[in-house]
Amino acid sequence: MDNRRNKIIIAVLVFLLIVLGAKNYKSDKNSCGEREIVTVSGEANLEEMNKLASFTVSIEGEDEEKDKAVKDLEERSARVIKLVKDFGIEDKDIETETMNVYQESIWDDGEKRKGDWKASTSISLVLREVDKSSKLTSLLNSSDIERVNGPNFYIDEDDKENDKELFEMAVKDAREKAELLAKSAGRRLGEAVKISEGSSSQPSVYKAMGGVMELSTDSSMPVEVGSSKLSKSVVVVFELK
Repeated sequence: MDNRRNKIIIAVLVFLLIVLGAKNYKSDKNSCGEREIVTVSGEANLEEMNKLASFTVSIEGEDEEKDKAVKDLEERSARVIKLVKDFGIEDKDIETETMNVYQESIWDDGEKRKGDWKASTSISLVLREVDKSSKLTSLLNSSDIERVNGPNFYIDEDDKENDKELFEMAVKDAREKAELLAKSAGRRLGEAVKISEGSSSQPSVYKAMGGVMELSTDSSMPVEVGSSKLSKSVVVVFELK
């Protein structure tokens, strides 16, 4: 009786193992049998004429007294800001970047003594009418400014029209590549199931010899605006049929 009962128990256990094994096998097959995919990259490039120009001007004030040096800087900065506003640059495109106040140290016959106080500041400007770059450059260089850096030409990387066009071109490039791969494998290309993107810009910056644009006051001196290249890359996952 006990032997018969043991045989029945063993038979039930074997049956359960077979059933469970079958279920596990089916689950693994389903997880591996999901839709087949192909992953490709796509790229797009655009070359646009530069639409913006940036300048940085450096201004200094100097006096034996600290307060007077700062006041001198404030007055000169105010004149420069008025100058560029009168030229047509808006408030949003004028930004004070740095300001320093310090007293010079002078060595005289091996002894260190205090010199004049100096105050300096840097102001960045954005010119949105690049056809006026030559005039603004000449204006800045003829004014009471120690140093002028610029113009540096570039395009607006946040331009939605350019971004949309680049994205569509990059996805199209990826689809064309994926269609070739699918065709070579005797398959048909399905829908895109995942798209990830990244973008980069390579601005063409116009610089004079030495890396700083310091023109003479001659307004006839030409300034070439040039162009910039925008690129976008995407990675697209397509379904294979």
